[in-house]
Formats: sequence, structure tokens, C-alpha cells
Amino acid sequence: PRIPKDALKAGISTCLDVVGWRLREASAVLNTGVAPGTAAILFSFAVEEFGKAVLLHDACAANDPFVEVRGFYDHHAKLEAAAQHVPDDNLLFHGGAFQGDAFQAAGFDFGNRADFDARLSGLSVDWRDGWRQGVRVDEALLRKNIAALSEIVGRKREEWT
Repeated sequence: PRIPKDALKAGISTCLDVVGWRLREASAVLNTGVAPGTAAILFSFAVEEFGKAVLLHDACAANDPFVEVRGFYDHHAKLEAAAQHVPDDNLLFHGGAFQGDAFQAAGFDFGNRADFDARLSGLSVDWRDGWRQGVRVDEALLRKNIAALSEIVGRKREEWT
């Protein structure tokens, strides 16, 4: 969308508010003992909304009174924007058995990252050589990453708004 440049900071603030809500919801779900996959879905929404805040922040550098925010509606673009500010380890649902950059083969478990495909897989059942729903989630790692993203959001709120 084309957004007035003077409205970007309010958008950033609103996005960061929503990130905080999703993170608190994810923590609350983990505390109820419900399957951690539901909390992972909420966490992935938080990561994507943080990415939207990043895109809005980056758009502040433009000199035009109206700014076109590229990637605003693109799930992958927002997740990649978030990854510019969130360490890879804090985007994982589980750590995996192998380091991601150590192998090129597709047959190794490198862990699952909070992304659009992982989120969709948690919302419904699919068939891929067997019935599948969701991705593997390490509850302790997810709790750590919720806390890490909360800390990052707090710092960015001070810097960006």
C-alpha cells in the first residue's frame, strides 16, 4: 500500500502492540498445557507482524510524502524482514539434530523455523506420504524464543517510535 510517511510511526507502534499480544497469547497457551503447536502458530504470527514493523521502519527512510511499502502483504517478505533483527536461533520451533549450514542434503533434520508454511501446517491436517498436522515444537525452546522476541520488540519500540 501507499502510506503517508507521517503515519508510519503509528503503524510501527500498532504492529509492535500486536506482536506483544501474540507473544503473551503464545505464553498463555503454553501455560495451559495445550499442545505447543498452537503456541507456535501464535509465535509465527508475532514474528510476521514484527516483520511488518521492520518494513514500515525501513520505509521511513524514503523522501516522499507517500511511501509504497513493498512486502506489506507478502508473508515471506515479512518473515525475512523480521529475520534481519531476530537471531536465527530465536526463530526455531525446535533445534534439529544438525546444524543448518553443515549439510546440503535435504534428508537431515535442521529444525523448523517460524515461517508461513509451518504456521499453515499447524492450522489443518494435510497428506504428505502420511497424515501430518503441525511441525515438531520444543516447548522450552519456544518459551525461550518468545522471551527473546519480547526483549527485541521492547528495544525496537524505544528506537523506532
